[in-house]
Amino acid sequence: MHNRNASVLDVGCGNGAFLRHIHQTNPSFTLTGIDLSKNESGSGSGIEFLQGDFMSMALSRQFDVVVSLAVIEHLRDVRAFVTRVYSLCAPGGLVIVMTMNDRSLLYGTARLLKRIGFNLPADQLYSAHHLNHFNVTSLHRLMGSCGLQPDKTILHNIPMGGVDISSRSRLVTPVLQAGVWGLFGLGRLTGRTYLQTVICRKPTH
Repeated sequence: MHNRNASVLDVGCGNGAFLRHIHQTNPSFTLTGIDLSKNESGSGSGIEFLQGDFMSMALSRQFDVVVSLAVIEHLRDVRAFVTRVYSLCAPGGLVIVMTMNDRSLLYGTARLLKRIGFNLPADQLYSAHHLNHFNVTSLHRLMGSCGLQPDKTILHNIPMGGVDISSRSRLVTPVLQAGVWGLFGLGRLTGRTYLQTVICRKPTH
């Protein structure tokens, strides 16, 4: 983070695990999380949890850092979302957005398998819950169109323990797990990883 006493807003914070990790490593930060589900702030937790719709909730302050992890792909109006994020970021502050990478080897392989009749991987990646799929260029373009300045993109994967294979077959599951592990490794080598995180700065004027 860019200062020792930064204020951080996590949009769509889920169970608050990311904020709790940040609090442990940087206890001087002022941490706020917003989610539709309820989290208990608790005395001494160092985190303020707000329950409600980020798009309509009244917030009277801006934050040094606004973070959104694995949220934007679920939203119908991504431009309105980024515009709202922009408005809550202080001038000179950072906006950090993580989402999937449509140009990853995992996506490409899933589309190839679908063409030959094996639909499971593509059905998971292109599920009804995933309304938007970005590559690095399109995500940068969206951020820039809303007034943010993309500084850096980090290409990465999720831990293998977090991969949901969704196969009930004892024979198919280990094959798919090995395939994902291999694609993750090749993705790191080729710069075509499953996930991307873009770090943007809000101009000071």
